[in-house]
Amino acid sequence: MALLLVAMGVTDLVHSVRPTRFLPGVVGAALTVVIGLLAGLTGWPDLVAVLALGGFALAWERVVALGFRTARAGLPLAMLGVGAATVVLLSGAASGAGGPYADWLAGVRLPVLSGLDPDRALLLAGVLLAQLSTGNVVVRLVLSATGTMRPSTLGGLQGPARTLKGGRLLGPLERLFILGFGLSGNLTAAAIVVAAKGLLRWPELSSPQEQDKVHRLTEYFLVGSFVSWLIPLTGLVLLS
Repeated sequence: MALLLVAMGVTDLVHSVRPTRFLPGVVGAALTVVIGLLAGLTGWPDLVAVLALGGFALAWERVVALGFRTARAGLPLAMLGVGAATVVLLSGAASGAGGPYADWLAGVRLPVLSGLDPDRALLLAGVLLAQLSTGNVVVRLVLSATGTMRPSTLGGLQGPARTLKGGRLLGPLERLFILGFGLSGNLTAAAIVVAAKGLLRWPELSSPQEQDKVHRLTEYFLVGSFVSWLIPLTGLVLLS
């Protein structure tokens, strides 16, 4: 699961910075394979799994681009669901992380990583990566699949999505805050972050100029927000 999240997280992050065809998938696949080898996953079953996850990164970048271009978000969402289910089913046969990566982790003196289990540290890295661009991608896919907005590969959103600004930055920040507060056991602070988002969006949802779109805006806000919140909450479940 950790490598799956890393594969998707790196691929989507590279695409957000450099949306070049094939490059994000290649970088995500290469980094996934390198991390797997450094973690000592060199036995035949583990090596096959690592290579398969590298292939998943390549396919994910292409399938997501196709989903946005053709407005068929169900395909990448189905791919994500099947990939996650497969990883969960086969996780019992996976070896623990070790190798040079575990040796490096044992020598790290950072308090947050000191004494952390190698598998948990790798999963934490994957969960953190998933809060960034992958979280935005999943939210957009769900919004598209539910017909709440119509994305295009050029970023030209139509309908209510155009009136809400800053979501691509606020979304990752919000998810990171929720995840961080959750890991520290401060759920009250996480709830405050959720409430603050509603207050920040209220002027847009109640603007007199947007009264004819208020219902669509509210639906867009609620669907996007709940999906976005589910991502760090799922990460907390994986790390618990």
